Amino acid sequence: MSQVQSKIFTHRTSCPVKGLLTTPLYVRHKNIALKITAMFDTGAETSVISPTLREYLDIPTCCSADIRGVHGVQECDVVRADISFDDNMWFIKRRLPVCDFSRTGIDILIGLDILKKGEFTVKNNKDQVDITFSMELTEQI
Repeated sequence: MSQVQSKIFTHRTSCPVKGLLTTPLYVRHKNIALKITAMFDTGAETSVISPTLREYLDIPTCCSADIRGVHGVQECDVVRADISFDDNMWFIKRRLPVCDFSRTGIDILIGLDILKKGEFTVKNNKDQVDITFSMELTEQI
């Protein structure tokens, strides 16, 4: 009979109080892996990738989806890529709609589809914001 082993994965980062809630993030497709800047967005149901990053990594479309945002509903391409907070716990072949939010300078927006998998906390710490994302990982042993 197999046993289940679990461990807690925790990612911590800090950013200025006056700004976006950003974090370093790893993204990979095929043989290309990059460390990029991502933004936490608790108002977004779905994590999304920018068209610029999608083109750079040459990620093909796997399907399309209607995405509802502040400007209404738009049909977007959807791609699959691996993403990770600390290069040791990967979300493999994550479905990411391609949406243009280039005004922010952010490559990936992290929405509730990922944040709901764990515990997400934001804490004011003088002139910066401390962000923690923790989740329990389980595996059969």
